[in-house]
Amino acid sequence: MNSIDIRNACCLASAGLDEKLRQLTPGEKVEIIVSKDIGEEMLLEAAKKEGCEILEIKTEGKILRVIAKKGSASPNKECCKTKEEEKRAENCMVCGASLEYLETAASVVCNYCGKKETGYVRCPNGHYVCDECHGKGAFELVKDIALSTD
Repeated sequence: MNSIDIRNACCLASAGLDEKLRQLTPGEKVEIIVSKDIGEEMLLEAAKKEGCEILEIKTEGKILRVIAKKGSASPNKECCKTKEEEKRAENCMVCGASLEYLETAASVVCNYCGKKETGYVRCPNGHYVCDECHGKGAFELVKDIALSTD
């Protein structure tokens, strides 16, 4: 049985869990290892969306170990969110607040890399994370920041 270890991911979207589950063959089992901070409910919803059945859930301290099996039928695509809808469901990577979606572009600066750009999404607390940093996930982002600062 294969494992998908996404303990260091900040969220399921940046971990690419949906794509990894989509690539499973019908009947294939997989162990998903994730931080409890991401949340059991969100993990179960993501697995269901990709047509997986949850066989077992174990909690080990701050870690969830989930055994899932890919179903034989394709998941109902009507139930699934588009990439844009998934992005809108996420909260601020800096503080966790619900994001604001602007009608007109605003000048923003990425809290992590300092890149200045124009964006339509920001945190009500003034935070902004560019697409490049948002896609990296927490571990890669912290590593890059640590290696680039004195």
